[in-house]
Amino acid sequence: MLELQAPGLLPGAQQELDGAVRESLTALHYDVQPIEQTRAAINDARSAGLECVFAKDECALKVGLVAEVQAVVTTSVEIIDDRMVMRGLFLQTEGKNRERRRAAAVIVLPTADGGASVRALVERLVSDR
Repeated sequence: MLELQAPGLLPGAQQELDGAVRESLTALHYDVQPIEQTRAAINDARSAGLECVFAKDECALKVGLVAEVQAVVTTSVEIIDDRMVMRGLFLQTEGKNRERRRAAAVIVLPTADGGASVRALVERLVSDR
């Protein structure tokens, strides 16, 4: 899982949301690579000349291949009016028919709803519901 991108949020809120996505993936029986390992793979890719936007499919695929993972999940949050909107991408890095899914939803901080809104989005993203 690539780190959550949320340029308009305070670092504490960004970490809370990133943690909720990681917990949701783990609860769905995905092995989530530790963030330090993901950062190292990104640094390796950048050192090799990779310059791209992680939320874009082809970039997420390249980072996933460098990180040697079976699937990549990217998430981003933006504030629209008075709402937080989370967008996600699920992309398999292996196989001929690589599954690729996107989902978006209005969410709230996990401290406000126990993580229910983030969990619902992650479930939709990885299970295509």
